[in-house]
Amino acid sequence: SPVAVSSLISNRLDNNGYFRSKVSYEIKEKGKTAKVIYTAVLFPPYRIDSVKFPPRINSVNSKILEDTAKTLLKPGDIYNLTTIKAERERIDLYLKNEGFFYFNPDYLVCYADTAIGKRMVNLSLEVKEETPPKALERYLMHDVVIHPKYSLDNDTTFASQDTIIIEGKYYINSDSTFNPKSIANSVFFERNTYYSRLNHDITLRRLMGLGIFKFVNIKFTDEVVNDTSFLNASIYLTPLRKKSLRAEILAITKSTNFAGPGIDLSFRNRNLLKGSELFVLSTQAGLETQISGQQPGQPSLGAFNLSVEAKLYVPKFLIPFYNVSKISSYFIPKTKFELSAERNYRVDYYTMNSLEFTYGYYWQESETKLHELDPVVINYVRTSQTTPLFDSLLEINPFLQKNFQNQFILGLQYRYTFNNQVKSQLKNQYYFRGTADFSGNLMSLLNNAFSSKNVNPEDPAMLFNTPYSQYSRFEIDARYFHVFDKKNKIATRLITGVGVPYGNSDALPYIKQFFIGGSNSIRAFRARTLGPGTYPPPSPDSLSFFEQAGFLSDVRVDPYTDVKSAVVIPFQHPLRIRKCRRIPLEV
Repeated sequence: SPVAVSSLISNRLDNNGYFRSKVSYEIKEKGKTAKVIYTAVLFPPYRIDSVKFPPRINSVNSKILEDTAKTLLKPGDIYNLTTIKAERERIDLYLKNEGFFYFNPDYLVCYADTAIGKRMVNLSLEVKEETPPKALERYLMHDVVIHPKYSLDNDTTFASQDTIIIEGKYYINSDSTFNPKSIANSVFFERNTYYSRLNHDITLRRLMGLGIFKFVNIKFTDEVVNDTSFLNASIYLTPLRKKSLRAEILAITKSTNFAGPGIDLSFRNRNLLKGSELFVLSTQAGLETQISGQQPGQPSLGAFNLSVEAKLYVPKFLIPFYNVSKISSYFIPKTKFELSAERNYRVDYYTMNSLEFTYGYYWQESETKLHELDPVVINYVRTSQTTPLFDSLLEINPFLQKNFQNQFILGLQYRYTFNNQVKSQLKNQYYFRGTADFSGNLMSLLNNAFSSKNVNPEDPAMLFNTPYSQYSRFEIDARYFHVFDKKNKIATRLITGVGVPYGNSDALPYIKQFFIGGSNSIRAFRARTLGPGTYPPPSPDSLSFFEQAGFLSDVRVDPYTDVKSAVVIPFQHPLRIRKCRRIPLEV
């Protein structure tokens, strides 16, 4: 009704400091419809003159006074009820982190005095007299009991015969399914320390972050010993299934007339070594061929891919010769070991085999910041079973030949990701992922230190009779989203990168080169079919490699030859070219 709406408007004005404002309404009828016009007469808002906190008469009041520097109520600010509520919640969180387990923001009351005039108000924050005695008590942690295999159907009990004590905590070790230390390291309650809501939240998130429990529940009971208040914590953990197997059968068709079947198998073990380690073994196989649109006389286009990958994630930092102590954070740091093998067969061209091992660390600084550091990345690439057609392509394109030579990639990688899309209330959202990739630098230093002086500097250095790559590679993926409402937003994206080979390499490895096209790029084109620059497309009768690497064709006229000749210089290393080849160019 208009009366209720007027009252609501007046109430909102009071909550924002516009006291004694007048709200009226007028109803205008026209036929069978009516229009309501609301008019609000506003006076200047009331501002805070001073803030008074409760006197130091008990432990709660003393703790409140210790943290007044962080108050949200500032003299000179406009009176605002929402800010007062936020101040009560701030004080409540501070008290809970100081051991006041039973305290509640409703036990705080704020009085506003406007009698001083000049549209100013004095605020007085007090603890209600009817606050329960328990809420005024500061609690120490006492017994912490961990039930790692709790279920409602088979309730576990605190029995001494199957209980061990680890780091001051009682662990119900019924069947040795888990390593007790790995579970206890995720519990941040310490005996004879004050209860902390921060440690409470970290414990819940860390236990769930192990990935081996379906439910985590903490129940508290209080007791008084020698006039001291204590809390006992019982932590009930319900495990997930330890092992799982997943299979997917794929049928892929593309607008480029390529189609083929695929299969994806994966196996998971969520507690491989009883320390909450996650082991994932997966294999993928796929076949793709051109089903129509092939030009007469051209070789068939198709590919077969087979890969096997094993991953092991350990929920802590494993650093050689250094013991990392317990880290207090909401997110569990992880050490990862990855081993993968892949075989890629290109019909009528070549077979490429690769073997890769990665050892690194994964940690989340906050909800929006993620770090990934891989200090050891070893990748061996070998091209075999090349056809005469592919060999002829390598002969007329030395740069392409460099891309497909057998080689080691020995490097270090670091990735930083910032993503505030988790905060859905933000109107401006950002995603940033930066990658730095280095290879061969340490090996080059060792090679220079121990190699013979008679070695030809023009020949690449070898590791197990195979050259190793040396380069620096940087890549940025930046996105900006402007959110209008729940259903509408503008999304923009920038992807850029640069790779610089040097020392032992003339070009980036094939698997490290940039390309455009494909499902994650320009979807109207197949991957590696766009670029690298402006040059005439080859005739159907000529030999051409259908994948374009990320280099730039720099056209330069040779003054000693015909004007229709040019030099193609790879973008990766424009200042150091050993061989250049002239190709026909239509001007």
